[in-house]
Amino acid sequence: MAESKGRMILTAAILREAAGQVYFARGEGYFEIGAVRSVREREGAIKATVSGSQPYTTSLLIREDGLDGHCTCPLGQDGQFCKHLVATGLAFIDQQEAGRKMGKGPRPITPKDIEDCLLKLDRSDLVRLIMEQADFDDELYAALRLRTASDGAEPNTAEMKQVIRQAIEIQDFISWRETSLYEQGVDRVLAQLRTMLTQRHAAEVIKLAEFAMDLWEENIGLIDDSDGCMGMIRDDLHQLHLEACEATRPDPVELAERLAQRAINSEWEMFFDAYRTHNTVFGTKGRARYREIVETQWEKLPYLEQGEEDSDCYGRSSRLQYMMLAFAEENDDLALAIRILSRDLSHPYRYLQIAQRCREARKHKLACEWAEKGVANFPENDDSRLRSFLAEEYVRSHRPDNAMAMIWANFEARTSAETFRELAKYARRLKCWKAWRERSFVHMRQQIKDSKIEFEKMYGNTNRGSRSALRWAPRPPDHSILVEILLWEKNESAAWAEAKTGGCSEYLWLDMAQRREKTNPEDAIEVYRRQVEPLINHTKNASYEKAVDFLGRIHRLMREMGNEKDFRTELLRLKNEYKRKRNFIKYVERHTWGK
Repeated sequence: MAESKGRMILTAAILREAAGQVYFARGEGYFEIGAVRSVREREGAIKATVSGSQPYTTSLLIREDGLDGHCTCPLGQDGQFCKHLVATGLAFIDQQEAGRKMGKGPRPITPKDIEDCLLKLDRSDLVRLIMEQADFDDELYAALRLRTASDGAEPNTAEMKQVIRQAIEIQDFISWRETSLYEQGVDRVLAQLRTMLTQRHAAEVIKLAEFAMDLWEENIGLIDDSDGCMGMIRDDLHQLHLEACEATRPDPVELAERLAQRAINSEWEMFFDAYRTHNTVFGTKGRARYREIVETQWEKLPYLEQGEEDSDCYGRSSRLQYMMLAFAEENDDLALAIRILSRDLSHPYRYLQIAQRCREARKHKLACEWAEKGVANFPENDDSRLRSFLAEEYVRSHRPDNAMAMIWANFEARTSAETFRELAKYARRLKCWKAWRERSFVHMRQQIKDSKIEFEKMYGNTNRGSRSALRWAPRPPDHSILVEILLWEKNESAAWAEAKTGGCSEYLWLDMAQRREKTNPEDAIEVYRRQVEPLINHTKNASYEKAVDFLGRIHRLMREMGNEKDFRTELLRLKNEYKRKRNFIKYVERHTWGK
């Protein structure tokens, strides 16, 4: 085990607790095949490189209260204690134990030993050592170029841009497996730029950060950014730019003009929130100029009514709207917010957005008026949110009949268990549930009846073995919605009776079977038995496992009923009938009841 003064002692057991059994076992495998390289302890952290689908950099920090770690793999970047961290910890433990076993002999070389050795070298020897390493380490060479370019009274901006371009520009598409290495390379360049945040060089950093943002936007389409690395790089660039502006205080009006134009025209949210983040840098004059530019561009946008379309509604128009709303929110200006949002009244959701803002401002009468306009202008609207909003406002203003009319319209437009529950919530609140429940069940039964008639017209009657038996025919209408609602009401016996009468989806049968195991085990067995053979015929191991799980449930219930002999007879039939499915037989015989 590894001992560290003032900290907990690292052991395999601690690693297992931090990672869990699955990741510990995988990390143990990585350690055993020698995947860990260059393990060392420096400045209180254990660091290494672990070879996986690509090289990953790991860092373990041992504290008195537990372990903390970071890895550049996708799992590690999500904050998980991954297999690479386990492998690093095991390699460090092994290294420490090897050192103790050597007794008085040479001990393992530590980073401190290397530092002491380097400090003894002449400057020329040290330079030669670094340059030899840079000959085959591209990232080190790029870092040295950037440092050299920034050294001196007049930094070599052209050289800096070339280094930044090489880090950010993508030649071939980068898959998600390679994004970590790409991100590391960019991070090293940004870290070097951050060292230039001095009064002397901060102005250059502003230009270089904006140059890097241009490259980012040009290359975002050439990388699989499913892990969000490009978003993090963009955020780092924004932060670097802000810190550079705070360090050098550029002309606020010129800065505001440039950032406003970039925010309006950027398709990837560059400087999207600059009005807020660069607030103190802009100052009064810069903020005024920023608003002037945005408002001028906003006024050029067309006003849209029902049926009209804005081809740029998800692009420039949307960005301008966001920026304008920031102005309204800054001053709690409801009138301005309404004017901004009412520019596009081509869809019902916009009325809802305006009504919600009115409600937040406690202008309930105005909120109700906007919601009513939306319902009146879009009578065929399938989006229930506007009617639900209006129902709540009607309850608030003591108009129960109007509230229930809105909720019933939602239920009729999309009859489902979800809209039934909303109907129940309002009707119970208004103490009129009995009548509305009865009306809803009449509606649902009529809807099922109409669906069955329509189905028979199109596909024939399944009971007469006609065209509906064809494989391409859809599933005939059943009573699933009634069964689901009755189960939600905890009326399980009524739900079972409904399912027996009109059928339902298989997941509902399984739900009812599980509920009836204690009270009506024979019903549960009937449902479970129906699952087994179709699963076996799928000829997939996952299906075999599910089939065996149902057989296990059937065995348990039949044993409790005293019918284990009948189960044995049934199991023997299945094993004989499907004896060619050897994997299925293996899964069965893993259980004592299956032998």
